[in-house]
Amino acid sequence: MRTSSPLVAGRLFTDVEVLGAQNVAIVDETFVRVILGGCTHSA
Repeated sequence: MRTSSPLVAGRLFTDVEVLGAQNVAIVDETFVRVILGGCTHSA
């Protein structure tokens, strides 16, 4: 997946993101700040 935004945390999507693989999500910095309280580390 190509994007013009820089990756701040996490990992890039790859060709292995297919049906049946572990769920992943793209979120923006506002979501992280408001919903996650600014936490950017993995749970």
